[in-house]
Amino acid sequence: MLLKHHPLMRISIDLDGFKIVNDEYGHMTGDDLLNSVAICLRKVFRNTDLVARMGGDEFVVYMKDISNRTDVMAKALEACTALKQLPIANKYEHCISASMGIALSPLHGDTFEELYRKSDKALYHAKSIGKDRCVFYDSDMD
Repeated sequence: MLLKHHPLMRISIDLDGFKIVNDEYGHMTGDDLLNSVAICLRKVFRNTDLVARMGGDEFVVYMKDISNRTDVMAKALEACTALKQLPIANKYEHCISASMGIALSPLHGDTFEELYRKSDKALYHAKSIGKDRCVFYDSDMD
């Protein structure tokens, strides 16, 4: 589907430190944390935004009708801050944070596939430079 006339933003989200919580405190605790993350993300983003769990500790957010990079980054940073303040995240020795990769249409692509690929590249770049970061896709990541 072409997105040229419909600004859309995709944030790929991966939890930092989730595996440690799952391994040290069990899958029930990990599941509780994932539920808390989903609720938290739903509260941070607008009612018109799509928030979904992709699997494991990966989530995605689609925001339409937003093309201002400053507004997008502000929302992503708000989500990062909110996730670090989750009661379940603070209950354990290991802090939970999130790495996020952001891609915008039409700037970074005109199809869902391009946004998916480019937001994932930005996400893995964020994780490679130290985690707990929100990064916009850049062509240097190709």
